[in-house]
Amino acid sequence: TKFMEIKDPELRDTPINFISMHPSGRRLLVHGRNNSIFMFDLRVQRVMQKYFGAENLKEKICSTITPCGS
Repeated sequence: TKFMEIKDPELRDTPINFISMHPSGRRLLVHGRNNSIFMFDLRVQRVMQKYFGAENLKEKICSTITPCGS
């Protein structure tokens, strides 16, 4: 089992709604409660993509990666 701490100032003090690992094991999808979605590259420990616009104030929403990786 490996443990890694990834620090990103935009996610600091933001509760996490959902985390999903890419099938390759090299990327991590993080969905924050502030309606932001981040794709982290675990090899370089940096954000590779940010997604905004998934705003929902009434329901808890989650993001996921399909088994094929898309």
